[in-house]
Amino acid sequence: MKKLLNALFSHPYLIAVRNGLTLTFPVVMAGSLAVMLNNLPIQGYQSMMANLWGEGWRSFGGHVWNGTFAVMSFFMIYTISHSIGERHNHDYPLLSVSPSVVALVSFASLMVLFQPASETFAIPYIWAGIHGLFLAILVGLAASIFFLRLLRVQALRISFYSESADTSIPHAFNSLFPGLITVLCFAALKTASVWAGVPDIHLAVYDLLRRPFDNMGNTFFTSVVYNFLRHFFWFWGLHGSNILEPVTESLYTTAMNANAAAHAAGLEPPFIFTRTFFDVFISMGGAGATLSMIIAGMFCSKRSSFGKISRLSLFPAIFNINEMMIFGIPIVLNPVFFIPFIGTPLVLSAVSWFTMWFGFVPYTIQEVAWTTPVLLSGYAATGSAAGSILQAVNVAIGVALYYPFIKIAEQEKDNRFEKTFAKLISLSDDVAIATRSTLTGRLDEAGALARSLVGDLEEALIQTTLRRNAPLYLEYQPQVNCYTGKVTGVEALIRWRHPRIGYVPPPVIVTLAEDAGLIKKIGMWTFSEACRQLREWRDRRLADITMSVNFSVCQLDDTNLPDQIMAVLAEHSIPPSSVEIEVTESVALPVGSVYNELLMEVHACGIKLAIDDFGMGHSSLVYLKQFPVNTLKIDKVLSKDVLTNDGSAEIIATIADLCRSRGISMLVEYVETEEQLQKLKSLGAVNIQGYFFSCPLPPDECLAFIQKGAN
Repeated sequence: MKKLLNALFSHPYLIAVRNGLTLTFPVVMAGSLAVMLNNLPIQGYQSMMANLWGEGWRSFGGHVWNGTFAVMSFFMIYTISHSIGERHNHDYPLLSVSPSVVALVSFASLMVLFQPASETFAIPYIWAGIHGLFLAILVGLAASIFFLRLLRVQALRISFYSESADTSIPHAFNSLFPGLITVLCFAALKTASVWAGVPDIHLAVYDLLRRPFDNMGNTFFTSVVYNFLRHFFWFWGLHGSNILEPVTESLYTTAMNANAAAHAAGLEPPFIFTRTFFDVFISMGGAGATLSMIIAGMFCSKRSSFGKISRLSLFPAIFNINEMMIFGIPIVLNPVFFIPFIGTPLVLSAVSWFTMWFGFVPYTIQEVAWTTPVLLSGYAATGSAAGSILQAVNVAIGVALYYPFIKIAEQEKDNRFEKTFAKLISLSDDVAIATRSTLTGRLDEAGALARSLVGDLEEALIQTTLRRNAPLYLEYQPQVNCYTGKVTGVEALIRWRHPRIGYVPPPVIVTLAEDAGLIKKIGMWTFSEACRQLREWRDRRLADITMSVNFSVCQLDDTNLPDQIMAVLAEHSIPPSSVEIEVTESVALPVGSVYNELLMEVHACGIKLAIDDFGMGHSSLVYLKQFPVNTLKIDKVLSKDVLTNDGSAEIIATIADLCRSRGISMLVEYVETEEQLQKLKSLGAVNIQGYFFSCPLPPDECLAFIQKGAN
């Protein structure tokens, strides 16, 4: 079962649908709020609004509803096809918009736009909204996939070379025939349906779905089938209650009227299953007994997005408005919730039938407004406190049924998150600027996570600056002379303790900061904090060591940087010679540029300069000629396989000879074993940094290590 859920949960087209539903969440929230404000079943509130704004005060909420739920199908078409297009964006640039346009046109071609009664053309709101959601999902998927498949056919693509930098022009020509064929196919489907005597495809689908109830009576079996199909339709994006409205009207509204008439005449009500029975005792919080899901979500997902959406949805759900959960989680087409969303109403229906059949709870005798809150509606429907008690019991049963599935959903989400975060780490650790510079601009889940973490990083910087909880902090890794064991310096390394993720690796922090334009603020905070710590160590009579601080190339285009650095040194009374700036390359430094001037100016102040990760990426021997380099730090790709790769050993030996001849210090990073150390010593290495001597340490532990020295 778990493997099946994993397969379904990770299916790209189901992910596209869920992403499409999630993207409509702001629209759903606006529509839900409007519905709730218009329908609050509080007489004092209704009278107050009428007195303040007049009898037509609900028109405002109606306008919001017209712009949200009334056109939900169009939103879904666009967001689903857009999500599918994004998954193919790396193969075909700018595709994320084209499938959306093609799908929207295809969907519109299936609609009946001509209104015979008024002899006018208009978009039918009934099918543009939630009622048309099922067909919208199908068309969004089918049209997008078909369009993308046609786009791969080379014979249908038009070669067009634009003379401008605008890539949308050749893309539009490449999409011409695939888009045209897709729209023509859906138009042909509409034409064929009209010729077959089916002018309205939406209506035909609805009629087909509710036809099984034509010859059923008001029995327990009928209620099971009715309850199952109502929620089954909801799961697939159909408004189950509206699809089965003819059944509800003919069977259950009639039964409700009969119960009310019998009660008024002093007789026993004849029916258990009525419209009010399902509204009051089954659909608590909305279809699927989502009030129980919300409460369960608040219990087991206090800090996750599920918990947040549950808390946001609680107040509307009290009034049986559950669109936030249906489209926010989302529940629609989410395989994890298929069983509880459909099964919970069936269980609650059986429990409610049992209690009424044996006389524990009276039959429903009065209709109540659908927005009447739980407990109040139970009492109003039955005229007894037993109705309220039954509702409370049903909510508790629903919570117990939903809880394990919410835990499964959270586990699946955590697994996906871990995979995505691992990919983010891999991308951040890549030295290629083509990967790094587009991290937050990626259109996959890694890009979405990166964009989310950017906001968290900015908040973490603010909290750290204000000294509140300090999510950002520094650790220090000793740099050791491998012959004497003396600690000659330390490297300040930034750390981020994320409230949900925990430890965030430094490459991710740096890459996100570079992409989001936060690197200058974070870089200067790091430098200032490192200097503050060095001052504290000096006050505790620490021998003179060098504090190395990483600076991104993105910081080196600020002409005020030398003044800022000197101001920090002056603030903490640190001599410039005790500080070393490591330039971490993510791009090639342009020779003869402003970078050269800034580095020369910084070095002229007495500050040491180091080239980090030398030997990889864009590092060049030209830098030794252009820049006043004091230290070269050998990249881990060379040092980690020095025992097994003769090429790495030869490169390190060559760099060591070069450094000796030019009076430059060489430091080898990522030294982890005795064998590795001895090999590096034989190649001419002197200064070592790595786990063989010490991992990065908190300030007090690092001070103790420095004072003791390395054995």
